[in-house]
Amino acid sequence: MPIYAVAQNKKVLRQMQLLWGVTPLLGKIESASMHTVISVSRRAVVDAGLVQNGDLAVFTCGDKHTAPEPGISSHGTSAQTNVMYVVQIRPES
Repeated sequence: MPIYAVAQNKKVLRQMQLLWGVTPLLGKIESASMHTVISVSRRAVVDAGLVQNGDLAVFTCGDKHTAPEPGISSHGTSAQTNVMYVVQIRPES
């Protein structure tokens, strides 16, 4: 199962290239709502031709509002991963 990681920081993208099985993609997601992060990530993998309509995809992200300690992370800037969406890719309306 391929893993696609969306980030907006180019340094983070370069670091992710070293992770086995991870394909890093650029997307503007910092300081965005959880819904926006998922939407931008979905658009990035669709636009890159990595998933197609009908495919199942799993998206994860950190929601600072539902994290055990809101707003706290190992990096001090956002929530740790605590949300997972399993979706079927469909055309955007």
